[in-house]
Amino acid sequence: MSEVLLFDEAVYDRLSEVNKPAFVFNWLRVVDDTLPVSSKQTIRECQEDLVQQLLNQLPRAAGPPTQKLIGRCLAKLFLVGDTVLLYTAINTCNSMLKSRDDGVCNSNTRLASITCLGTMYKCLGRMIGRSFEDSVSLMVKLIKQVRILLPVSLKSSTHSVRILLSPLFYCPYQ
Repeated sequence: MSEVLLFDEAVYDRLSEVNKPAFVFNWLRVVDDTLPVSSKQTIRECQEDLVQQLLNQLPRAAGPPTQKLIGRCLAKLFLVGDTVLLYTAINTCNSMLKSRDDGVCNSNTRLASITCLGTMYKCLGRMIGRSFEDSVSLMVKLIKQVRILLPVSLKSSTHSVRILLSPLFYCPYQ
């Protein structure tokens, strides 16, 4: 039963880039469906590996449905299994939010960790405790950072567009 829950890296590596997101999503659906009906012993045997595999999927999470499914699988895993690794998972998501790199790939990772944290907080509620404050403060910092960077990016892009379009708006009467 634990073989069904664990991610098969060998099969994943053989897939084409187009099929990899669908494979991950299907695996997450199987985990989501299998966790509630699995025995506690089966879950305890593979829980550490499964938590690590789920967290490893965050940087390559394709979109919001996959990101929510990762959070839901982590939440179900901690509801059904042991909560020993719960704070490790939350701290891993928080450390993804703390990353200083502003690349597109890291932005997707941050968004995935925010979605995952939100889903986990929604499903687990009080079980998470005071770690909610740390996550919220990190998210507020990100909002402030985006609020500062967005106008600068818009200004530079509109300036470059204005330069490109200026020959098109030449007035022949001047």
